[in-house]
Amino acid sequence: MKDDIKVYSTLDYDKFKVMSANRMVSKGHVQQLVNSIEERPEAIKYNPILINENFFVIDGQHRLEALKALKMPVHYIVGKGLTIEDARRMNASMMNWKPMDYAISYSEGGNKHYLDYINARKRFKTSHTVTAHYLANNINSRTTASWFKRGNFEVSNLDRGLEWLDLLTELKTMTPLGGYRDFGMAFLKILNNPDFDSNRFFTRFKQVGPQFLNKPQ
Repeated sequence: MKDDIKVYSTLDYDKFKVMSANRMVSKGHVQQLVNSIEERPEAIKYNPILINENFFVIDGQHRLEALKALKMPVHYIVGKGLTIEDARRMNASMMNWKPMDYAISYSEGGNKHYLDYINARKRFKTSHTVTAHYLANNINSRTTASWFKRGNFEVSNLDRGLEWLDLLTELKTMTPLGGYRDFGMAFLKILNNPDFDSNRFFTRFKQVGPQFLNKPQ
């Protein structure tokens, strides 16, 4: 006989308790959830938090804090006998979506910007951060996670982005530093300089680059 799981709802936030041994609440993650819930508030009820019979939160403490901030009802289900060990097992077994997972999902929904991102990553073998920012021409490396995951990624100029990724790929053949994310982001700032001349840059780099990189510290 199949058990029916009942979903409850309340605005009484004080009844919920946090296990001291559970992971710490991240304010940044709570804010991301607040932003996400505000976009589609009706969807959160389909993702209830999990508590035990004593109202200790087993899974969903970040959702709880986000709903409290928004003064929205908390939907929850009760699992009798659940403990901190169950919370640890759940957190250990969860697999978060990676950038490519989001890209595939949005591209299959018809978003061409994410399809261009997928093709660029396959072609140049560059990291998520570098690929996304070169295509969007966004030099603020801290903005990647939020706008990419929420479907707001847009290719600014595809031909230019691919050309710049091609230049970075060429640079990677000349120095191992070219494979590092921070180096790639720094090079993007250089590419945005209106006076930048790629031919002059690479000619000069071939002359002095190896000597500079091999200079004793």
